[in-house]
Amino acid sequence: KHPSITYLSHPPGLYQSWNYGIAHIRSPYVFIATTGDIITRKGISTLVQVAEKLSCDVVISKPNFYDVTGRKLSDTYWPIDDIIKTLKVSTPRKLTKLEAIIFAASHPSGALLGSSASNVTRTEVLQRFPFPTNFGGAGDGVWGMIHAADVSFGVVAEKFSRFLIHPPTISSIERKTYREAKRMDEVLQDAVIQWQRDGRVSLTELENIRWDDLYKAVSKYLDHKNEFDQYRHKRWPWSLNPLAWIARTRRQQMASKITKTKTNSLNLAKSYAAQPMA
Repeated sequence: KHPSITYLSHPPGLYQSWNYGIAHIRSPYVFIATTGDIITRKGISTLVQVAEKLSCDVVISKPNFYDVTGRKLSDTYWPIDDIIKTLKVSTPRKLTKLEAIIFAASHPSGALLGSSASNVTRTEVLQRFPFPTNFGGAGDGVWGMIHAADVSFGVVAEKFSRFLIHPPTISSIERKTYREAKRMDEVLQDAVIQWQRDGRVSLTELENIRWDDLYKAVSKYLDHKNEFDQYRHKRWPWSLNPLAWIARTRRQQMASKITKTKTNSLNLAKSYAAQPMA
C-alpha cells in the first residue's frame, strides 16, 4: 500500500529481471535484495551518505550470513574482507581506480561486489552498465570485474545486512551459460583492452603496477583450479588420487602468488599516485 511501490513482472532470468527493474527506477540509488535478504534503515542511510560524501558510484559492505531457518552461520571470506584487512579500513574509504582494478583481478573466484543486498549503487551507473546475462548466476561478480575501472567504489567495514544462504535456484539455461562462459582471466583481458580504448586506464599505469605479473598469476591459478576441479568431480574420491593432491597444491601455491603480487601492485599503485605531476 506504500505510494512509492511499483510491481513489475518479467520472464524468468535473474539478471534480465534485475536490469528490467533497474531501467524503471527513478530514484538516485538502487538497492537490490532477493527474498530473505534484509538491511537496516541505518545501513541504507549510511551507505547512501558515504556515496554522497565520497562521490562513489558503488558502496559495498559485508553482510551477516543466515540459513533459511533463521540460524546465523559462520562467516565466509569475501573479497571485501581482503580489502578491509589489506587497506586497514576502519572508516568509510574510497578505492582509487588502480586499487579497484587490483582487488577485482586478484579474486578471480570471488566477487568485488560481494552481495548486492549489502550495497547501494547509483541508478544511472546500473542503467548505463547493466548486469551481464551470459555468465549464469555470476553476473554481478563479473560486473564488478569488467567495470572496475569504469566506476568508483566505496567500502564500509560495518555490517548492516543479512544475506540468506539458500539452495541454488539457477535455471538450466543460466547453468548452461555459466558452463559456456569465458574464463575470468579472459574476461579480465577483454576488460583491460576496453578500458584502454575508453581512456580509463593507460598503458603507463598498467606497467607501473606490473599488471602483467598479476594477470599471469591469475591465469595460472585458474589453470590449476580447473585441473583440481576436474579431479573433484570424478566419481572416484579425489583425496585418494595423488595427481589431485598435486593439482591442489599447485592451486594453493598460485593463490599465494596472487596475494604476494597483489600486495606488490598495491604498493606500486600507492607510489605511482604519490608521484608529482609533470
